[in-house]
Amino acid sequence: MSALFIVAVVNLMLGALLGAAGMYGVQLWLSRQRVEAASPTVHDQVRATAQAPEPPSPQQANWLAALMQKVEGDLSRHAFEVDEIVEELAETAPDDPEAILAAAATMLVANRRLQADLVMAQQEVEQQRQKADALAAESRTDALTGLPNRRSFDEELLRRMDQWRRNKVPVSLLLVDIDRFKQINDRYGHPVGDAALKWVAGLHAKSLRKMDLAARYGGEEFAVILPGSKLSDATNVAERLRGTIAAQKFKEADHEFPVTVSIGVAVTVGEDDPAALIKRADEALYAAKHNGRNRAFLHDGGAAMEIKPDQSLVRHAFDSLQQAAKYSGGAGIPPPSAFMAMRAIDISARGISFICDSPPDCQAFVVRLGAGEKTRYMVANIANVTALSQDEPVQYRVGCAFVARLEADDAPDEAETAEPVVPPELVAC
Repeated sequence: MSALFIVAVVNLMLGALLGAAGMYGVQLWLSRQRVEAASPTVHDQVRATAQAPEPPSPQQANWLAALMQKVEGDLSRHAFEVDEIVEELAETAPDDPEAILAAAATMLVANRRLQADLVMAQQEVEQQRQKADALAAESRTDALTGLPNRRSFDEELLRRMDQWRRNKVPVSLLLVDIDRFKQINDRYGHPVGDAALKWVAGLHAKSLRKMDLAARYGGEEFAVILPGSKLSDATNVAERLRGTIAAQKFKEADHEFPVTVSIGVAVTVGEDDPAALIKRADEALYAAKHNGRNRAFLHDGGAAMEIKPDQSLVRHAFDSLQQAAKYSGGAGIPPPSAFMAMRAIDISARGISFICDSPPDCQAFVVRLGAGEKTRYMVANIANVTALSQDEPVQYRVGCAFVARLEADDAPDEAETAEPVVPPELVAC
């Protein structure tokens, strides 16, 4: 707008040389303003918001109607002002620079006023859009557990099944049900039952990949979508999740008791649709319940069969300072001064997870497990690093896989180090 106005002023300065041609250029610019102002971006945004796939609430509908009316009123007023200026120019001699300059100044004021009105309207649209996004996220989240809810699950499963139909990217589904949950509620009360639900939900989050989706399916039942997972991957995840929950006790206030789950697993086959996949997982879950609970069953498309328990997959709750040092291949056990305290959050015979304040700058650690005669040194390759939040200070979860054991006899003289508790069944690993 400002550049065009400068051109207009230059045309006025050259009017004496160019005569009517210069004045005609200014008049042409002024006439064009009516066309450009008639279709502002904010007007399109308001209409797009009103026509969004998610139907607006009554409050949003009223707000949209009022804002549309205001924007259209602003546009009508501006168009009327432009018409008046153009008509006035039509009656003005083309060689009257002062009259055209006055009209240009009037047009500039009108455009600035319209621009300010549209900027305010655009800000209102953005604020409402942010509110709508927050409400949409809330409508897809289970209020108790913080996991995605049934609606989110249905949408994600539909999307993943579409990938299966088009590109044959496999999808695995786990249905997880807390065993004897009604007895927990009856004996300890619903607040403890709610706490148990949140506890199990948290263990889901720790046991899955970032791309997996764990949702609250309903009541005491959860559903897990594993995109791109083969049969062996799905059974490993199911058994790891089941065993991890069973290996520790739930604690709430003065109550402490074991919680177990039964799991049904199904993997896409043939021309599967979401309903068929859910049906097989549900049948596998029923078989797990019918055969004693605290177990996982797989439905392979023909029949349900038990997944053999594998203790090496089980992750144990582990919140303790652990000694670890950076490792260079073939270098042996680092000296005691190289070890640093790191907070471990879970451990299994296959690996360990740490919480760190910064991403590691190495590819592997030597982890010191146990104490005294039972001390072991394990080489742990870093498998994944995940930022736990976007807020400062950022902490990182570092997942490591044990790949080798170093002989403790080769360790340098030890200094005083932490002696974390290690689950007994892991000491002999």
